[in-house]
Amino acid sequence: MTFNSLAFYPNKNSPLHIGIIPDGGRRWAKEHQTSLTEAYDKSKEMLQKMADFYFAQNVDTLSIYVASHENFKRSEEEKSAFSNVVEVSLQTDFLDLAHRLQVKIMIVGDRKLFANSLLTSVEKIETDTADYIKGEINLCIGYHPVLEIQRAIEKSIHPENFLKHLDIKKPLNFIIRTGDANVLSNFLPLQSGFARIYFIKKLFNDLTMDNVFDVYQSYLSLNLKYGE
Repeated sequence: MTFNSLAFYPNKNSPLHIGIIPDGGRRWAKEHQTSLTEAYDKSKEMLQKMADFYFAQNVDTLSIYVASHENFKRSEEEKSAFSNVVEVSLQTDFLDLAHRLQVKIMIVGDRKLFANSLLTSVEKIETDTADYIKGEINLCIGYHPVLEIQRAIEKSIHPENFLKHLDIKKPLNFIIRTGDANVLSNFLPLQSGFARIYFIKKLFNDLTMDNVFDVYQSYLSLNLKYGE
């Protein structure tokens, strides 16, 4: 099986696709002696601010690593707190954000891991935002790249063309990870091949919009070659 990687990155001047790995929620809750629910709520608020900023800069796509497949192996308390915040956010905050910005929201991940109530919220927000064309937000929940590749191959008549059937087809231009961890943790590896990665020591909930602006300006100042 072979594929042309350059065909996957056809236009280096295309609108930016930004990835966010908002790490550090559990550590922030412990440091501030607060609940996981409060920590996740604060993360949600920051993600919305970042979305407003990036789409105002004509960013085309935003992909957010909400939870990996492995995250669903955590304690029932953690999974419950996380799932409840995500469920409510999809019904309210992220739905309002999508309507305001007129961007489509897609959920990418193993839906077999979702409780029925979360699955209902996932399907509703995708249906309610399906016709928006001004941008796209991919929320990676229960995500694992091997499962994404398996789904893509199953959809492909010709397996060598599986890239066309990935859940997220656009290449990432740059990725931000907070929490002082210089690892991608299986976040969209095929889409990240030419991405610039910014690792930030701060926990995600300690991030400020000045930090977000500075990183974005740093990316814009680069002379990107893409292998030329």
